[in-house]
Amino acid sequence: MGLFTEDMDTERELSIERALRSALALGEGFEVVYQPIYDADGAKFSLAEALLRLRDPLLGNVPPSEFIPVAERTGLICEIGYFVVETACAFIKRQENSFGSVSVNASAVQFLKPDFADRVLEIAERHKINESQLMIELTESMSCERRSVIESNMLKLKSGGICVALDDFGTGYADIQTMLLLPISAIKIDKEYVQRINENCAQLLIRSLVGLARSMGLQVIAEGVETHEQRRLLWECGCDMLQGYLFSRPICAADCERLNTRQSESGVRAITF
Repeated sequence: MGLFTEDMDTERELSIERALRSALALGEGFEVVYQPIYDADGAKFSLAEALLRLRDPLLGNVPPSEFIPVAERTGLICEIGYFVVETACAFIKRQENSFGSVSVNASAVQFLKPDFADRVLEIAERHKINESQLMIELTESMSCERRSVIESNMLKLKSGGICVALDDFGTGYADIQTMLLLPISAIKIDKEYVQRINENCAQLLIRSLVGLARSMGLQVIAEGVETHEQRRLLWECGCDMLQGYLFSRPICAADCERLNTRQSESGVRAITF
């Protein structure tokens, strides 16, 4: 039974790899959706996270938890990442610079490419967007012996006007030392702490992280917000922005554009990083 399961897993991975290669080659199968990230008072959003979806005719909807690891193991993650950056920049441009910012996830695999920052900056310049409207989120642990490559890419992005956020902060992947040493502009508190914010220890940790981040001039985003009580406590802790199903699930580009248009008409304030 174990061998059968292993063979099935291998076949599933090969099928996902074929789906990824087909999506890249044909420009079909990928969709970028956007999850609005709201100001801490919950009144309006001025940042959205771009999230990639894969839909294959044979496999159906493949969750990111499945296709991202395959993309990283096969080396496809870099071209897929640039596709998402391209799509996000085109989305920003369609708003005629009225949008706040869009964040795009990038793994350590991408950051370890010496030309990663140059490619991202070239895409932003080609689309003629304000670079400050693009945020790159670093989502994985970093190899200590190659941290210099990651830091070099971060510095290039920062000098080019693009900010970097440290995602899943507090899970062990990103530690306080990383926050102190690398040129980041924001941290995203992991949803595990948000889910436990009613517990004194988790709330104390969030307050401490917010205080440290503020002393360093960093923005703080809390993700995974699902209840009004969580929103209230995170606001009291001093978080700048909140993300989660309480406010919005990921929505298609057209719906996000319509939401942005309504907010622009009412005078939305854009977050500056």
